[in-house]
Formats: sequence, structure tokens, C-alpha cells
Amino acid sequence: MFTMSGFGTVVTGTLWSGSIRQGDTLELLPACRQVRVRSLQVHGEKRDEVFQGERVAVNLTGVEKNLVVRGSWLAAEGKLVNSQRMDIRLELLPEAPEMAQRTRVHVHHGTAEALARVVLLDRDALKPGESCYAQLELETPLAALAGDRLVLRFYSPMFTIGGGTILDPTASKHRKRNLESDLARLSALSGGEPSDILTASMMKDALPWQLKDAAECLQTDEKEAAALTEELKANGRLVDLGDGYFCPAEYAAELKEKTKAWMADYFARFPMRFGAPKKEIAQTMFPRADTRQQRALLRYLGEAGETEQDDTTFRPAGWTPRLTPAQSALIGKIREAYEKSPYAPPGWNDVMAEVGISEKDQGEYQQWFLRSGEMIRLAENVIYTREALDSVEKTLREHYPEGGFSLAEVRDLLGTPRKYVQRMIEYFDLVKLTYWDGEKHFWNSETPRGRGGTE
Repeated sequence: MFTMSGFGTVVTGTLWSGSIRQGDTLELLPACRQVRVRSLQVHGEKRDEVFQGERVAVNLTGVEKNLVVRGSWLAAEGKLVNSQRMDIRLELLPEAPEMAQRTRVHVHHGTAEALARVVLLDRDALKPGESCYAQLELETPLAALAGDRLVLRFYSPMFTIGGGTILDPTASKHRKRNLESDLARLSALSGGEPSDILTASMMKDALPWQLKDAAECLQTDEKEAAALTEELKANGRLVDLGDGYFCPAEYAAELKEKTKAWMADYFARFPMRFGAPKKEIAQTMFPRADTRQQRALLRYLGEAGETEQDDTTFRPAGWTPRLTPAQSALIGKIREAYEKSPYAPPGWNDVMAEVGISEKDQGEYQQWFLRSGEMIRLAENVIYTREALDSVEKTLREHYPEGGFSLAEVRDLLGTPRKYVQRMIEYFDLVKLTYWDGEKHFWNSETPRGRGGTE
């Protein structure tokens, strides 16, 4: 690495994989700096593109020389990340001393070097000549890929004691309660079978993948990834979620059981509800999923046969709200309050105070009426029964079959104060049942009958 007056920073090294073209935007690691390729050379010859295995000199813009340290990497954006924790298959040389838990070592990866502690995952000590799964807790970050080889040297005096193969370059800290399943995953990664590597990596990620994700994981092209994923779908190891997404069958089964248990707890706490909010399920079951992944997983859960869903809620198949005798009695009292003056109903809060429902429970009763379709909320604290709104519509259609009525005419026809009439007619306009031409309201023939309400 050096600088050239008028040209900027030039880095040299071997192209590990892929190709680089003049003008490409790359990422410099571990500095995490976006850079642009100004020009390329191979053995002093200027090139527009360089390929895997060639020794290249890359002239960069957008980075200062002091940010390019020995062992740095250039990679396509997002392909490499800095890591301070790696899972490896550790191999100790026969002539090395026994390795104790949390031994401090020098880690050599390519031309990069970092200090680390070795956490042995399935034993307290590793004897000379043996191998095991281990985790490196790095003191400074390294950027690496699964399958890369490492050399380990004793901290002091510094001599080579062994090596290893990176299985997971961005590992999480292992917990005792999950160690058995973690070791099984590392065994799959160590075996080298693409199908095992793919499913093990997906289980760790715990999110639906697409072909591009599988290709990146296996470091292959999407055509090969597609052939493998189709084979795994055919033999039942992967589940097709639609929209190009898939996940391991094991993950899908676990998700179904966890969702079933979550819903059982949810409806035990909220037995009056018609459904659980989809957003709440998504945030609980798969909080890292984006909108498209959430949609794919929710659709899968809905099609699995044990649940039902609508646009916004989720529920067990066949679920209906459970009302206690006391709740049923309160619902009856609320109905009575609205039946007294259907066209000019009291405010919802006033009804709640009259009936004696606590503030923390008022929302449950309102949602019950709205979700059942028995009532419609026109505005904050303004709720009408659907029966009352249907009755007003019927009356107006009988007296004004073509429309053309004013608020004053409706007020006189119904014998209802103007402010209540205005609420109802404005609602009719809102749901496109009627429209206002600047003077009067007319029926909107293009809008089908039937109305919803705000919740």
C-alpha cells in the first residue's frame, strides 16, 4: 500500500474471488469505508478489469492512506463484515502444549493479525494433536468468510500451536442452554455438505431467505443455489413460503408451535378479542423480519391449518370471543343506552361512566362492538350502531331515491339535532355512499352497498 502524488492511495494484493472493474464502488475493511476504484494494474499493465487469483494494484479514491492497515480487505458492499467473535474448527499441533480454556493467542488470517481468547465449546482443555469446536473472542475485529483458514500462535513466547477453519465468521456468544443445538449446527457447517451448510446457516439466521441469500451463503451463483433449494424443498427439508422465500422445515415447525403457544396465552388474557394484531405477532415471533418476510411467514402460518386471519388480525381456527355472564350483562346495558336515542347517541365515554366500566376495560368493550360489526366509530368518542345508520340510509332512500337532500331537510325528516345529522351524512360521504355537489348530497351509484367503520 502506498500513495502516488496526484493519484491518491494505491493498495496491492491478490484478488481472492470474483472480479473488480474500473469505476466499481467497494468497501474497505476493517475501516468500513466506501471507496471507488479509479484504476487497476496487473504487473504494471493497466487493466479495465481484474480477476480472481491475479496480483493487482488498485488505485482508490475516497480513503486516506492511514485507514488502510496491513490485512485490510476490499469487498463488494455488504459481502464482508467486521467480526469480533468467530466459531472455528480448531486443530492443535501434536507438538503444541495442552490448550486450556480461554488461552490467549495470536490469530493470523491472510496478512491480518489479531489477539484473541479461545473458548473451547465442548471441553475444558484440548490435548496436543486433537481438534474441537471453539470460539475466538477477538480483541480487534477481523473480516473473514466461512471456510477461510487461520493460523494460531501462542501469545508468549510466540510460536505456532495450531490452526483452524472458520465455520461462522459472525458468531454470537454461546449459551449453555443452547450449546447442544449450537454444536449440531457447527457439525453441519464443518461437514462441508452444501445442503447442511445452507440449512444450518438459515436456522441461525431465523428468517426466510431468497435465492440471493442462499447463493451468498454457499459462495456460488443463483443457478446452483436454485437447484439445491428445489431439491431440499422436494425432500421436505425446506418449506416454500411464496414470493420467492423459503425456510428450513425445522424452523417452520418451531414457529408454528411457538405461535400456537403465544396465541393461547394471548387469548387467555384477552378473551373478548376477535383476533390478535398481526403486528404484535410479527414483532414477537420474528422481530428482525422486514415487511415482505413478515407477510410470507404470516401467510404460511395462516395456511398451516390451525389459524385464521384477516387483513389485520390473527386467531386460532374457529375462535370466537369468550364472554363471562358479567361481561354479557354489561354489553346488554351498553346496547340499551344506544337504543334510547339511536340517531343522537350519547358519547362513548358517557355510556362507559353510566354503565360503570373501568377505564382500563373500556377499550376491550369498544373493540368487541366494532369488530363484531354491531357498531361503527365515526370519530373519537362518537359511535353509532350499524342498525341506526342502516335505518337512516333506508329512510333517506325512500324519501330521496335520487338523492339531492340537504342537512336541514334530513334534520326535519328525522327530528334530530343538526350536529348529529351532520355526523351521519359526513360519514356517508366519507365511505362514498353519498357525495356533496356543493349544495346537496346525492347517492353515489358507483359505490356498492355496505360500510365499514374506523377502529
